[in-house]
Amino acid sequence: MSNSIERNDIKRNNIEHNNIKRNNIKRNDIELNNIEPNNIELSIDGRTVSVPEGTSVWEAAREADIAIPTLCHQPELRPVGVCRMCVVEVEGERTLTASCARRAEAGMVVRSGGERVQRARGMLRELLLSEQGPVSPRDATTDDDELRALPAGAPLPARLPEGRGRGEDGSSPVIQVDHQACILCDRCIRACSEIQHHDVIGRSGKGYGTRIAFDLDRPMGPSSCVSCGECVATCPTGALVSKPIRVPLRPRAQLESVDSVCPWCGVGCALTYHVDRAANEIVFAEGRESPGSQGRLCVKGRYGFDYASHAHRLTRPLVRVDYPKGPLSSAVQSSERQPRKPGGIVDYDEVMPAFREASWDEALELVARRLLEIREAHGPGALAGFGSAKCSNEEAYLFQKLVRAALGTNNVDHCTRLCHASSVSALLEMIGSGAVTTTYGDVENADFILLTGSNATANHPVAATFFKQAVSRGAQLVVVDPRRSKLADEAWRFCEIRPGSDVAFYNALMHVIIEEDLVDHDYIGRFTENFEEVAQTAARYSPRVASAICGIPEETLREVALAYGRAKSAITFWGMGMSQHVHGTDNCRSIISLCLMTGNVGRPGTGLHPLRGQNNVQGASDAGLVPMVYPDYQPVGSEEVRRKFEDAWGVELDPEPGLTVVEIMKGAGAGRIKGMYMLGENPFLSDPNINEVRKALTKLDFLVVQDIFLTETAEFADVILPATSALEKEGSFTNTDRRVQLGRAALAPPGEARLDWEILCDLSTRMGYPMRYDSPAQVFDEFVSLTHTYRGLSHEKLGPTGKLYPCPDPEHSDGTVVMFSEGFPTPSGRARFRAADHTGADELPDGEYPLILLTGRLLEHWHTGVMSRRSQALSRIEPEPFVEVHPEDCRELGLTDGAWATVSSRRGRISLKVRESRAMQPGSVFIPFHFREAAANFLTTDRLDPDGKIPEFKYCAVRLAAAG
Repeated sequence: MSNSIERNDIKRNNIEHNNIKRNNIKRNDIELNNIEPNNIELSIDGRTVSVPEGTSVWEAAREADIAIPTLCHQPELRPVGVCRMCVVEVEGERTLTASCARRAEAGMVVRSGGERVQRARGMLRELLLSEQGPVSPRDATTDDDELRALPAGAPLPARLPEGRGRGEDGSSPVIQVDHQACILCDRCIRACSEIQHHDVIGRSGKGYGTRIAFDLDRPMGPSSCVSCGECVATCPTGALVSKPIRVPLRPRAQLESVDSVCPWCGVGCALTYHVDRAANEIVFAEGRESPGSQGRLCVKGRYGFDYASHAHRLTRPLVRVDYPKGPLSSAVQSSERQPRKPGGIVDYDEVMPAFREASWDEALELVARRLLEIREAHGPGALAGFGSAKCSNEEAYLFQKLVRAALGTNNVDHCTRLCHASSVSALLEMIGSGAVTTTYGDVENADFILLTGSNATANHPVAATFFKQAVSRGAQLVVVDPRRSKLADEAWRFCEIRPGSDVAFYNALMHVIIEEDLVDHDYIGRFTENFEEVAQTAARYSPRVASAICGIPEETLREVALAYGRAKSAITFWGMGMSQHVHGTDNCRSIISLCLMTGNVGRPGTGLHPLRGQNNVQGASDAGLVPMVYPDYQPVGSEEVRRKFEDAWGVELDPEPGLTVVEIMKGAGAGRIKGMYMLGENPFLSDPNINEVRKALTKLDFLVVQDIFLTETAEFADVILPATSALEKEGSFTNTDRRVQLGRAALAPPGEARLDWEILCDLSTRMGYPMRYDSPAQVFDEFVSLTHTYRGLSHEKLGPTGKLYPCPDPEHSDGTVVMFSEGFPTPSGRARFRAADHTGADELPDGEYPLILLTGRLLEHWHTGVMSRRSQALSRIEPEPFVEVHPEDCRELGLTDGAWATVSSRRGRISLKVRESRAMQPGSVFIPFHFREAAANFLTTDRLDPDGKIPEFKYCAVRLAAAG
């Protein structure tokens, strides 16, 4: 109980701190408007210092370049003054005062380093060191020990007796806890609650036995800790230290530092890799300052880098020697043959005998010849390419250029088709742009946050920390989702809607807002058109009508609508829970209309933000890796646009839009698509209805796969080309915010693996369409020259933290945060409302398949697990598949937590363990899709949204039973 009270006190103090921070933001606003804040003057060590009211003595000293040592304090944390190392003398006061927690006062006279102060600091240092071992746990790790680095101060008459016995905790897969090295500075507690907002760490015990604690004094491993490592980054001693990932940890002074970008999700956190060049190994990673991520990382960014050095990396080209083609691993041959045991990644011993090594010349000549033969025999439309959102902007641009200019077809797509295609479709249709209208960091200016269809703490964990920070500052958060996520615990209202009922829910909100006249008439009149259509549709969805569809009480619908409509600034974030439906575009039309009718676009703290999934799905789409548009979303059906690209590329281009991902797979299954080039995509696991994907891949006349590992899809390939990971290449990546950042090579490619952009250029040249560039920077310049939104950018101008596009003045500006304040990039300059009616899912539960299947990602893994399951840290934390089931359904079906169960749909079945969870609604189950041995997409339907052409990953009917 005492620990719980302490944690609540910490949280309460955190709210006070954030109120102070909000006041600081207001103070900065005053400065921007040329209004002088109230300043005071004080004297520090004989120097007159002028600072704004509310500044601490420690901050005032820092402004004057006077260094005051501290252990418990960091500028980004709430000052608490518990370590007393920063004590100073204030003239006229009897006792020393902690400068970090003491506010500066007018006329104050401060001495920061007199004999009395030095004696106090020296005694404190000795007291703290008496608790430490003879060697710091950090001596052989990543950093200096801040305590031991402090000056010794005045000599003491005798060494204090040493303390021992607080113990260690090695239960976490990635962090070692040494309680004896802890000085109880509370930096880890505040970093956990104030920066990452996880609220896992507190204190327990009394007196000498006091120590940091996780949850209610559990070991770190089984606690609710998410292994973000923020506590390690802030710890001033060796109490919290990262465990080695592949090689022993060493001080950063012995390593080379490489500033780059995280290769995992769309948040695109800025980080630094510390590299042993001689061993070609990353030793550790840490966050670095950026306008976006602000130094924060999640478990994947901090500990998930070792996949690039896995023994399974492809190092030489491979050519198939056995026929007929087909899946070679027993675990993926059939959904009927799923082993009832923990599975894993592709078994190289099973697969590799079907291939032989080849030279690059042999492999590329074979690929060029076979693709050209298919083009000549069956026409360009018989060829298709899948690019990758894991590749750079330059590689995405070159890949779509190769498919269009060398192969002669627009049949080119990538995984955006499987995540936010419906979002982009609705955004382009309604506001003329497929990108976000503001950044995730702009949430700090919002007083209302709508988060819908997104488990952000798992899928965009660093962005989620900013959402939680805004809530702690007083913003109202509404979470709308059929599955309860951790952010629901932070929400003002959690609306656990029935799966597939989004349109009805949002029409009800609009109904109330219109009924209560909370619409922004001025905004609608100046910047929009077709409002009447939406108003007429919303009129049919009273809270009573919508409640019967979505399951949310009428009073809650009205309450949320009124709060949204009355908000001064409301910002909307959504994820694939909105987009991955056959009505995904209608879902997105509904929330866009909601934002437009209330004028919540184009101002700070407002806007539309579909949280993009992959690290470069925004950039890959911008670069034209989409079948119906060229780079910068310029339509292939426009004769003017097509002529522009024909002139630039020097070749005649196909005037017809190409096929999308699922359409291409269906074309292959029907025999219309004969040859495919797949760069970094794994459709065997990522596409819906895997049994049909298997048949389609088997029917291809020729398949070339370019990847860093032997994927499930590569088992069907005729040629496999060894590529490079994001950690081994230079290039630009565009995150969910529209921030274009440079990734830099931290490692050398293994063996004969080549840079992807070089492979593409070499192959295209061999096919008779020369593509020759000196560097990725030159490729980027060509791409930029054909766009409007990237205009003015170059690798050189991106700088260390990148730029937000559009960026009219990259020399002096970070770019545009809030877009569309004065209209929209549409023919009329106005946004166009689009009405949507509730239609429901394509496949509803029935007596044979009575449950609803939801699919999604886990914090520790990514997409099809090709990378994350080869990271030893990530795989240890979440090693195997599971099906999440509500306890009521478990009882009804005779299942227990941890028992094996079989999940079946009309398309296949899988076996996996049960995980009881009240995050689910009764009648629905959840399966993550990272695990090949229990691939969720054996079950999902391949029915498409008619506009975005996206499959319905988030809804299909299944049956659950104990495994026989």
